[in-house]
Amino acid sequence: MSVELQELVRFHRTGKAVSETAAIGEALPLKPALFAHYGDLSALRYDYPVILLDEPVDGEYVLSLTDYCNRILRKIAPPGAGGNRVRLQLMALETAIRRMSAQVSVNKLSRIWNLAGAELLAKSDDDKRELLQETWDAAVAAMPLDGLLVNCDKDLPLVFTEHAWRAAENQRAAATMAKIDRLILRLGDMLRIDENKDGRSRSPRNLKESVGVHYRDTFDFELLADMLNKSGDQARLPAARKKRIKAALATLQAQRFFTHSKGGKVDNRHNFEFRSVGAAMQAWYERLPELVALNNALAIAELEVDNRYREDRHDVALGQLGAQALSPADLALYPSYFVSLSEKELDGSEQALLMDALSSDLPIKVLYEVSDLLGNPSPIDAQLHNGLRGQQFASMATGLNDAFVLQVSGAKLYEHRERFLQGFRYSGPALFSVFVSSGRVGKKLPDYLVSAAAEESRAFPMFCYDPGAGRGMAARFVVSPNPQPENDWPVHELDYQDQDLQRQSQQLAFTLADFAALDSRYADYFADVPDESWTESMLPVVDFLALDDDQALDHVPYVTLIDDDNRLHRLVVDDKLIRVARRGMERWRMLQEEGGIKNSLVKEALDKARAEWQREHDKAMDELRQELGNTAPVARGAPKEAEQEANDAASAESQAEPLEEVVEEEATDEAYIETPRCTTCDECTQKNDRMFAYDENKQAYIADLAAGTYRELVEAAESCQVAIIHPGKPWNPDEPGLDDLIRRAEALN
Repeated sequence: MSVELQELVRFHRTGKAVSETAAIGEALPLKPALFAHYGDLSALRYDYPVILLDEPVDGEYVLSLTDYCNRILRKIAPPGAGGNRVRLQLMALETAIRRMSAQVSVNKLSRIWNLAGAELLAKSDDDKRELLQETWDAAVAAMPLDGLLVNCDKDLPLVFTEHAWRAAENQRAAATMAKIDRLILRLGDMLRIDENKDGRSRSPRNLKESVGVHYRDTFDFELLADMLNKSGDQARLPAARKKRIKAALATLQAQRFFTHSKGGKVDNRHNFEFRSVGAAMQAWYERLPELVALNNALAIAELEVDNRYREDRHDVALGQLGAQALSPADLALYPSYFVSLSEKELDGSEQALLMDALSSDLPIKVLYEVSDLLGNPSPIDAQLHNGLRGQQFASMATGLNDAFVLQVSGAKLYEHRERFLQGFRYSGPALFSVFVSSGRVGKKLPDYLVSAAAEESRAFPMFCYDPGAGRGMAARFVVSPNPQPENDWPVHELDYQDQDLQRQSQQLAFTLADFAALDSRYADYFADVPDESWTESMLPVVDFLALDDDQALDHVPYVTLIDDDNRLHRLVVDDKLIRVARRGMERWRMLQEEGGIKNSLVKEALDKARAEWQREHDKAMDELRQELGNTAPVARGAPKEAEQEANDAASAESQAEPLEEVVEEEATDEAYIETPRCTTCDECTQKNDRMFAYDENKQAYIADLAAGTYRELVEAAESCQVAIIHPGKPWNPDEPGLDDLIRRAEALN
C-alpha cells in the first residue's frame, strides 16, 4: 500500500490527516458535482413560486407561477409565429416576478405582478410599452385571480399546508352547511305551518295583516274569520314532536362549528388551529358533548322533515347516542383540528401525545416541520447524529394503520398538492412531515435545491400511507414518486471537460454522503485529494458500499464535488459518515419493500419458483437423454426401416446436448418468454401492451422489443409471477442506467 493510500485510509478510518496530502474540505467552497447545472433558479421555469389562491380556480387551491402563465398563454397567445410576441413578453414578466418574489418570503401576486410590470415598462422603448401593457392587461383579463406568492423557503411548510387545510375545510363546510341550512329552513317551515293552525292566527286582525294593503278593503275579515273558525281546528303537531323539532332547530342554529352561510361571520365560532397536540386534544374532548348534540340534532332533523321519526324506536336510540356512536362518516362532516409543530417543539411529552393522537380516530391533522436532518455531531464521541429524525418519526407513524402519513420535501409540495387534500379529507388523524432547510445547510444554495437534494439522497424520501386508499400495503403505501425508486441511489450523467479539454462523461450516484457535503458542520468528515494523488483504490461511495469488509480494507470512498470554477474535486469520506449513509440506504430499502419495490419476500418466492422450474426442466432433459440412450440396438440383418429408426434416434441423441446449449446461449443474449407457461396475469401487458402481447391462447410473447425500453423489460421480468420472462441483453447501448439493469437481469436470464 502506497504512502498516499495509507494516509487516505487513515483519514477514512480515524478522520485525521497526517500531512497536507489530504486537505480538509472546510477550506474550499465546494458543492456536489451534480449541482453544476443549477445556478440562478429565477431563470428556470419550475414549480416555484406557487400562488396560494384566494378563490379556487378549476378546482385547484394552488397554482405554480409556471402553470398560471401557461394557462394564460393558451388563452391569449395564437398558435405558431403569430403568438411569439405575446409569449416572449409574458415569459419576460414571469421571469421578473420569479426574481422579485425570491427577495421576499410571502407577498401578494397582484403586488409583485405590478412591480415587475412597472420595472419592465420602465426599461422598454416608448414604442414597445403600449404592446407590453396590452399583453399584460389581456393576461389579467384572461385569468383574473390573486393569492399569496410563496417560494420554497422556511415559511413554505406552514403557509402551504395551512392553506391546503383551509381549502379542504371550506369544501367540507360548504357541504355540511348546505345540509344544516336546508334542515333549519324545513324545520322552521314545519313550526310556522303548525302555528298557522292555531285559532288565534285566524282572528280578523291577523287575517287582515296577512294580506297586502291593496286588498284590505276588499274582504270582510269578520265574516272570513267566522267561516274559518267554524271549519274546526286542523290537526296540530303533537306536543312531544313539536318540542323535539324546536330542540333540534335550536341546536342547529346555535352550533359553533361552522359559520352560517346567511348569517355572516360568527364571532363565537370555535377555533380549530393549535400550536400543540395537547391543546388540540383538550379542545376536542371539551367540545365532544356539543358535537354529539349537533350530530344527534342532524339525525333527528333528517327523520322529522321526512316524517320518518318513530318515537317507539328513535327516542331510545337517539336519546342514548354518545361519542362512541360517532362513525368516520359522521366525523367527516365536521371540522378537523390543525396542529403545526416543528422538530424543536417536539419534546418527549409532546411526542407521546402526538403518537396517542395518531393512534386514535380523532380528526387531528398535524404539520411536522423538519429543518435539520443530520443534526449536530456529538461533542462527546464525534459520532454523527444517528437520527434523520424527521424520516424516522414519520416512518413510525405509518405503523399505526389508521393514520394518514405524508412525508415530502419542500421542493415537491406542489407536485403532491392533491395528496395534502386527501389527508385533510380523511376522517381520521393525519401527519404531514415536511422538510425545508433551516439555512445552515447548503453553502448559500437555494432552499429549493437543498430540499430536492434531501429527497434525492434518500435523507428524506417521499412516501405516503393512505388508510382510505384500499386494503393492504399495495394500495395504501406509495414510494414510487421518488427519483429512480428502483435504485438504492439515483444515478445521473455528468458531462465535463478534462484537463486536455476533451469531453468526458461519468455516471454519478447521489448518496447521503453527497447530501452531508452540503452541510458545513460536517466539513471535517471530508478530505480533498489533489488530482495527482487520485488512485484506483479510491471508489465512489456507492461502489464502496457494495464491498464486503475484506475488500473495503484496501479502498477508500469518495464523493465528487465542484468548486466555484466548476473544477472537479474528489473528497475522501470519513467512515462515520459512511456508516450513516449505509443506515440511510437500509432505511430506504425498507421503504422500497413496503412500497412493493424489490420486495425480499417476493424475490424469495420468485427464486423458489425459478429453482422449481429449473429442477423440472433438468428432470425432463434427463428423461429425454435416458430415453434416447436406451434405444434398443439393431440386430444384424434387420430391415432397413429399423436400421434407419435407430440411426435417427442416435442422431437425435447426439444433437440433444448441443441444442440445449444453443438455447441457453441465446437466452442470455436475446429476450424471450416461455410462452407455454404463461398464466395470463396481465402484469407485462399492463406495463407495455406494445412490447408484450397475447397469442390466440391468451399467453404472452414479445411482440416488439423496439416498442419499449430495456428497463421496462427487466421490470416486467421481475414482476412476472411465474418467472418466464428472460430479458437477455440490452439492445440500445445508450439507454441510461444499463449497468444496474444488466446486473438485475443476470438472475432472470
